[in-house]
Amino acid sequence: MCGQKTSTNTKKDKRGSKLKVKRTYLNRLPLILLILVVFEGKGLVIKAEIVDRIVAIVNDEVITLSELKKSAKFFLIKDSNKSDSKDFERKLLEEMVINKLLDQEARKKGISVDDEQINIAIREILKKSNTSVDEFKKMLKKKDIGWDEYREMIKEQLIRYQLINIEVNSHVTITEEDIKQYYETHMRDSEVHSDRVRIQQILLVIPPDATQEKEKQIMEKAEWIRKKLLEGEDFSEFARKYSQDPSADSDGDLGYFAKGELRPEIEKVVFSMKAGEISPVIRSSVGYHIIKLLDYQKATSEEGWQLRKKEIEDVLFNIKAKERYQTWLEDLKKHSYIEIKL
Repeated sequence: MCGQKTSTNTKKDKRGSKLKVKRTYLNRLPLILLILVVFEGKGLVIKAEIVDRIVAIVNDEVITLSELKKSAKFFLIKDSNKSDSKDFERKLLEEMVINKLLDQEARKKGISVDDEQINIAIREILKKSNTSVDEFKKMLKKKDIGWDEYREMIKEQLIRYQLINIEVNSHVTITEEDIKQYYETHMRDSEVHSDRVRIQQILLVIPPDATQEKEKQIMEKAEWIRKKLLEGEDFSEFARKYSQDPSADSDGDLGYFAKGELRPEIEKVVFSMKAGEISPVIRSSVGYHIIKLLDYQKATSEEGWQLRKKEIEDVLFNIKAKERYQTWLEDLKKHSYIEIKL
């Protein structure tokens, strides 16, 4: 585990002996020294200056402080809020240790990528960020990152992805029974079991003591409102202005209704409409209604899991792949020598 000395299984072979010798040597090199040769007058002065140090050992390779600082630059491209605090450096170093393990495994398996694969990956990054190559290079330059340096980082990531696909993703299987079980546990209760409609309404009320002439005026006003709506006037605005229903305060939005929950004369019309349509003027015992259909939800069939099969497969794959990756990674750590010196 990261942060602890973990020895590999003891094997009395030549490779094991060589690794042991290398690790013993590395443990005796807490610092990397740069020897500076300078002239002072007629004399030659040799001065040793500390310019770097080892912050982690992973099997027979090291990670230096300068590499840690360099790696931080890439992280700060993605998140300018990251700091160079000790906590951030520690987490980043642990990530670098994992990457070092992955790189070592990838080399053992002979995994590689070519220039075209790198080009494709970079084009996809530029497309998603809506950035040109020149703009992206300028951003990298501000972070003191060269273009070749960035391409090398992408190459390393692609190799790791290939390794994980081989060791993790290719071993994940999702059965039909898995999909059904997930659906029953997480989705069935939220499914729609009958057709539902979401409607907006403008209601002009007919007073109980209204004369025929008065009712005719109300109907004509309703027809005028509908005509204006069909010409493009905003339904929400007209609902707030003309509707005499309490829902006017919420733009006339009445929410969702299943069959049997609306007045029969309204239900008959709205369940035959399409989303976005405006109904004819509908007469009820309350008044004149103008309805806009906002949404129509069809009832889910008994085999609802089949309709959401791809969605469920994606969810289950991510869950299982993450679990397998953690198991595989822990096993990789268990059989490796890791020492954190930060």
